Amino acid sequence: MIPNSPSGVTFTDENPAIHVALKKSETETYLVIANDSRGPESATVSFEGIENATATNLADGTTLKIVGGILRLELNPLVSGAYRIE
Repeated sequence: MIPNSPSGVTFTDENPAIHVALKKSETETYLVIANDSRGPESATVSFEGIENATATNLADGTTLKIVGGILRLELNPLVSGAYRIE
């Protein structure tokens, strides 16, 4: 895995409580998301090179949809997650 990869991840509406990083191995791409706020937060993130994909939570199997390179996040307080992008 490589360190956080800020290139390719852009917030279209900046929210300092939301943290997003892409991690890549030779064969897989992972998305790490965190909300460090004590309240619910939202953000919209765009991805360079990822057009339409499903991000599957590694812990519970829930999914997020990336559509047109855009991911809309609605996160509960103090939540984090790791997702495999497929």
